[in-house]
Amino acid sequence: MRRRRPQYLYHYTTARGLMGILHDKTIWATHINYLNDKKEFVHAVEELNAQMKEIDTAMREQLPSLGNPAEGSDVTRISADKYGVVLELLQIFQCATYVTSFSGEDDQLSQWRAYCANGAGFSIGFDLSKLMKIAERTMGARLGKCVYDPAAKKAKVQRIIETGRFKKLQDKDFNLYLLGRVLSIAPFFKHESFKEEKEWRVALTGGRNAVFREGETSIIPYIEFDLQDESGTLPIDNIVVGPTPNMSESLYSCKQLLEKHEIKAHIRESSIPYRPTI
Repeated sequence: MRRRRPQYLYHYTTARGLMGILHDKTIWATHINYLNDKKEFVHAVEELNAQMKEIDTAMREQLPSLGNPAEGSDVTRISADKYGVVLELLQIFQCATYVTSFSGEDDQLSQWRAYCANGAGFSIGFDLSKLMKIAERTMGARLGKCVYDPAAKKAKVQRIIETGRFKKLQDKDFNLYLLGRVLSIAPFFKHESFKEEKEWRVALTGGRNAVFREGETSIIPYIEFDLQDESGTLPIDNIVVGPTPNMSESLYSCKQLLEKHEIKAHIRESSIPYRPTI
């Protein structure tokens, strides 16, 4: 049974992150190579490469017997000629892909631990429909749900390849088709061990205006994604205040902060009895 699309997407962040979003009306999109899954984007490229090799093998088996063709001959270069340029271009686009993450869950313990470890955390609820419209009008931006299941990833790539082959495109057109379609899904493939996050994300292609911030182990490049809708307001409908020993104070200050920025959103406290520090 297909699950219904959630009404809201939640971005877990610190107090500083919340204040920055409200003040700048933007959200950080981090370079895809600096996210928590070491094989971001690579999942789709590896799946594409694996399926191309299968097709290559099948094509060679259909050819008349030519003995043992030398390495580099026309027979051994079927895949390289057709798809090698696509793989090279995908690597280039990977270096220009930035991501901002959301969750379909509003109050999840693993998210509080990962992004708000010291207790000063917030889960910001954005209206999904409004967020989708913002992404649609932003050049190079795509909003989508992450895919974790290996079988689902394989099926998506296979569908792309088979559709292209069914159209009987010439090599150059097929390469362009393949590149565009794989680029539309690659930023949303994640390792299955991260499925608990139920992540949605906005993936952006850019980087010319990248800025940098200090990370725990390296300098991290990111770009700013404009969150304003057509009326110039932020599509924030609710906020969950993360587990904290100072809940009443945190609720009060969050309410005051939203009023200052003229944001009308429902605020509630986390229901998880987690003690961040002890």
